[in-house]
Amino acid sequence: MKVPTADQGPHASIPIVAPHGFDHNGPGAGLAAINATVRMSVAADDQWSDVGNQLLAPGPSRDAWTIERVRVSITAPATDPPKICGYQMRKYTPQRADVAIIARQKDGSYTSNAASVVWGAEGDWQLQLPVSSSTASTVTAVDGIPPSTIALKGQC
Repeated sequence: MKVPTADQGPHASIPIVAPHGFDHNGPGAGLAAINATVRMSVAADDQWSDVGNQLLAPGPSRDAWTIERVRVSITAPATDPPKICGYQMRKYTPQRADVAIIARQKDGSYTSNAASVVWGAEGDWQLQLPVSSSTASTVTAVDGIPPSTIALKGQC
């Protein structure tokens, strides 16, 4: 699945399993949220541990994701995955950013995926997973690309 890169990151050499090194600003946070969300969703069996340890913020939510991920096997690349069109910055502070990731699905419909990243002790953004899987869905349908979306060049 094509994951965006820009001047704001990732600064680690591509391709790697868990891209990191995002600028400590809004665009860096948006790109980190997209990268971590995609990578955790499609990481192969031999990659997910690195993705979890490097791209997800430590805590009970990451632990719960790890337990659930053990139960899934991904051995081949995703076929016909969604295309990430851009993101909306919902809230930003230097410690946390709340982002809506806008994607076009294979049927032509659009979705918005809520994601939050936190600035970690390692000096990079990490995806903060929701506290409970019983909370409202993070993915919702949207009618097209919202006007406030920060478009990602060559993505959609």
